[in-house]
Amino acid sequence: CDWSSDVCSSDLFFNLGLNGNNQYVSIYNVLEYIKQFGKPKGIFILLPNYKRFLDFSHNVSHYSEQQPGLYLRTSQRLNIDDDTSRFMLFSQITTLEYICEIFNIPLFWGCWANTTNEDIKIRMKHLVKNYIDVGPEMIEFNDMDDAPEYLKNNKYWHESRDEHHYGAKFHYQYAKIFRKAWNEKNN
Repeated sequence: CDWSSDVCSSDLFFNLGLNGNNQYVSIYNVLEYIKQFGKPKGIFILLPNYKRFLDFSHNVSHYSEQQPGLYLRTSQRLNIDDDTSRFMLFSQITTLEYICEIFNIPLFWGCWANTTNEDIKIRMKHLVKNYIDVGPEMIEFNDMDDAPEYLKNNKYWHESRDEHHYGAKFHYQYAKIFRKAWNEKNN
């Protein structure tokens, strides 16, 4: 289960995300999609924390067993400081915002990581246009009555398969927040 299918319920959609990904690959995938298939009706991106980087290495990680040579590392392991990490996220996201603005593609993006959300709100929110606050504090768990039964009965409803990430109930709430933003922009 992922939040993207709930945003687009009956419309045709493509999930370009990948578990354990970073903002660079996510944004690259969007640009590749536009290049190959043309302008989408809209783009929704839920980013991880800004400290995730892809590094090229001969080591194999649990994120890249299928692709030896790619290894997901955090910026601390690559000795990239927080200011540089923030600037790189800002550069990537504003480039995507400019592209979407030029092609008139609605863009909605947010981040599930608390520390990154706080940094965005404090340092970047006035500089970016399409940020949607989807931090865990925005989640309304008392408003779950409309969740489909197949989601509520999912054994990963509370916690993900790896037991380190949010479960399907968070994804459902992300979808509701993005859907609400989409409806407000398109009404």
